[in-house]
Amino acid sequence: MNNKSYRRWDSVRGNLVVNGDFDTDISGWLEGADCTATWDAGTIKVTNDSTVNSVGYQEVTTEVGEYYEYVILNITNGGRITIGASISASEYVNRISLGALEWVHGTYLSVATSAFMNLHTNSSNLGAFREYDCVSLRRISAESFRYYGDRWQGLIR
Repeated sequence: MNNKSYRRWDSVRGNLVVNGDFDTDISGWLEGADCTATWDAGTIKVTNDSTVNSVGYQEVTTEVGEYYEYVILNITNGGRITIGASISASEYVNRISLGALEWVHGTYLSVATSAFMNLHTNSSNLGAFREYDCVSLRRISAESFRYYGDRWQGLIR
């Protein structure tokens, strides 16, 4: 999948993430402690303001017992993506040391009424940064899950 096909796919699906494509800005996204989140040519850039692993995030409303599919493009080498019931949680998704231009996708079962989409620097170096694009989260139908070779897939509701 490339950015153009993602945007086509995103426009016909029910993305719960506000401004996950970062076309013109990063509105809808928040900064964790010791973090600066900025817009950089159609991506969100998350930068450490101190020597801690900083995070840019967005809280999304979900339903307990429902399945969700996430898709995120990690632009820079070494990123980390977590999805959980709080900004510091990763009970749904914890993908570490992502490669440059790596698409991250999968599904999870929600156990809370919200999910935090967390985009980390994954570094404790002052000034370290990571960039992300094409962030999406969609509710999918559990009844339509099928196993395709190496992963489960579900149909979007």
